[in-house]
Amino acid sequence: MLFEKLPETIFQPLCGPNRLIYQNVLIALGKNIFFDEESAPEKDKIRREIEETLARQDALKWSEEENEKNENDDDDISAPTRSEYANRIYHRLVQAGWLEEETEGYNTYLIMTQPVSYLLRSLNNICQLQKEHYGGTVLSILNNIEAALQNPEERGISLQEAFRTAKSFNNHISDMTHGLRDLQKQIVATKKPKDILARFFEEFVAQILVADYKTLKTQNNPFRFRHKILNILQTLKFNPEKTKALILSYQKQLNIDQSQAQRIVDEHISSIFNIFESIDQKLEKIDDFRFRLEKRVADTVRYMEKTSPGIETRITKILEQITGELKTIPVLKTLARPKPISSKSLKSPPKRRKPPERRIIQTKQVDPAILALREQIKEYESKRRITPQYVKDYIERQLGNRHTLQAQEFHIESVQDYFAFTQIPRMPYLGRMWQKLASQYIIEMEEEKLEIINVQGMLECRHFTIQRKT
Repeated sequence: MLFEKLPETIFQPLCGPNRLIYQNVLIALGKNIFFDEESAPEKDKIRREIEETLARQDALKWSEEENEKNENDDDDISAPTRSEYANRIYHRLVQAGWLEEETEGYNTYLIMTQPVSYLLRSLNNICQLQKEHYGGTVLSILNNIEAALQNPEERGISLQEAFRTAKSFNNHISDMTHGLRDLQKQIVATKKPKDILARFFEEFVAQILVADYKTLKTQNNPFRFRHKILNILQTLKFNPEKTKALILSYQKQLNIDQSQAQRIVDEHISSIFNIFESIDQKLEKIDDFRFRLEKRVADTVRYMEKTSPGIETRITKILEQITGELKTIPVLKTLARPKPISSKSLKSPPKRRKPPERRIIQTKQVDPAILALREQIKEYESKRRITPQYVKDYIERQLGNRHTLQAQEFHIESVQDYFAFTQIPRMPYLGRMWQKLASQYIIEMEEEKLEIINVQGMLECRHFTIQRKT
């Protein structure tokens, strides 16, 4: 049963000579990225975290494994860098099944499947000698932080228990999201309609929808105390007396100094606050996955109805039998209250709109100075815009009665002439209008460079000759 959920090569990195290195890398990836990450991290972020984990080790004792020896038999052996070691570890974790690559556009993201995530958390708990309580509820968190608020001197350490329960509950919600993602991939990959329905009812409805999702959507859902928890955390954070009492309680209970106690208290308050403040995003993800799964199954039912007549009726009967076996669903209390009937409840006739008043349209006289300014702006824009027609006029003005003209024989008398001259050698490589102009002349380029004398050395260009086609 174990390796039906996990890849068969999952434990290979932890069985080789470099198992301690892989252990530290996996724990660091889970603690710093996957346990608290809301979205799939990018490949570069994983590579950087692996390299930073290797840098934090006092001495990197890497032993060549069998597959690496076979690959490096014919290569020039040199001391690998830390980046190369990180690259080896990354590819080994992907091959072993610890990480899975997903490509979205030009970006590569890494995900950790639900069974692998459970395995990594279990290994992390074994290393830290801690036990996670997945059955923790929001009500227990509320009770703990209320106790810390009412009596911070004696019961301030209950904030730490609230922090652990909140982290476990947050991980449980994240695991639900990963489970939906994996189930969606399995359903999409399934080709047989019967298998799709079996997976939907057995895995999604029974294990996720009824067990977890129903709890989040009922009237007694755990998040009805969310705003109260956030208000208490704000009070603990911005009340100096309460914060000081919590720090003293942490010092006594954990036997640490004041700076460490202050850092831990701030971390616990901020973590719980962030979890309950961002819980809506995770619930939206769960709703999104649920909608996709239900749409996929609905499409499957419609397909089966066309290929297997009567399947919709049979499914309806099965659902009716299941509904009869379920307990009575309580009627939800509505938050809307009817307003008292008064004179304002009567419908009032719409008011008549008044027709617009007549007025004489008068044309305003434009100031002559504004008209003159507009003309100056137009003239300025026309001078700074070099068009093919202007370059043609410039070439014809320079050629005159001649058919051939060399570069040093051109005269540049204005800024417009300067830009027109620079466009002449580039005409064959510009747009369609410029190429049409270039077809009227023969431009021969030479390799040597010369300085244009009549512009006082301001311009240097390759020597060229232009000839008018007859």
